[in-house]
Amino acid sequence: MLMKIPMSATSLTLAFPWFLFAATVFSLGLCHGSFNAGCIESEREALLRFKHGLKDPSNRLSSWDRDADCCEWPGVICDNLTNHVLELHLRTLSEDEYYAFNASGDYDEYWERSTFRGKISQSLLNLKHLKCLDLSNNNFEGIHIPKFLGSMKSLRYLNFSGAGFRGMIPHQLGNLSNLQYLNLEGHGYYYYHEIYVENLDWLSSLSSLEFLDLSYVNLSKALDWLDAMNKLPSLGAFVVVEEVDLLKVGPFGAKGVAVDNRKIQAIMKWSLPSTVRGLCGFLGLDGYCCKFIKEWRNYISLT
Repeated sequence: MLMKIPMSATSLTLAFPWFLFAATVFSLGLCHGSFNAGCIESEREALLRFKHGLKDPSNRLSSWDRDADCCEWPGVICDNLTNHVLELHLRTLSEDEYYAFNASGDYDEYWERSTFRGKISQSLLNLKHLKCLDLSNNNFEGIHIPKFLGSMKSLRYLNFSGAGFRGMIPHQLGNLSNLQYLNLEGHGYYYYHEIYVENLDWLSSLSSLEFLDLSYVNLSKALDWLDAMNKLPSLGAFVVVEEVDLLKVGPFGAKGVAVDNRKIQAIMKWSLPSTVRGLCGFLGLDGYCCKFIKEWRNYISLT
């Protein structure tokens, strides 16, 4: 038989602060890891399989072992509340960053012994809550960007800048609808493996994208690249270096840059930009084209 115990307003008022204090302590403990039970076993296994596929000449990941909490591993950041792996930072310092830290020794030697090589394991698919993946400034020796990355829909940040990939950028990346930052710069420290696109239609699905870097990516087949940029409502920064690749059909030769007239005609048919962002993008292209195309100003006019 249940008994109803009456509680006066006074006793309730006195009890409430203690309840609030206890709830606050418990909440702070969760948010700051006081009650952390360690990483999730399936995610630790996924990270270990990922490590197994890498070549790690300087043993940067030597502390990644089965007996340790993977949330404490270097390069791994977990959610303090759920213990899910949220971020994976395995970049190598750039030359400027290396010397900015007052490092001693030759950067060439550092880069050679510190960069990851090997392959990207599909075990990353088991990191269902991963938001950030940074493998920049490594040397993956010309392997292709894995198509399966397009299934990691929790990603918000993807940085493969100067990581040594080659070949066509997979259109499956267009499935990453939560992505806010995408850096696929193709130029590495010691090498240049050509990265290219057939088209940029897939970009239009990245509605959350705020930053895009396609420097040193061959855009020569992508007639639609400026239109694709204008379809991204959140895009605030778009970086592309050596836009000459957009226009040329062959390498530099005795007669300079070979220009594809089809691309010139395609550019001339673009409609005038109707937004500030569109205008900035068009003016950016205009500034480069006038360097490489004789009398470009006579072809294109904004007035």
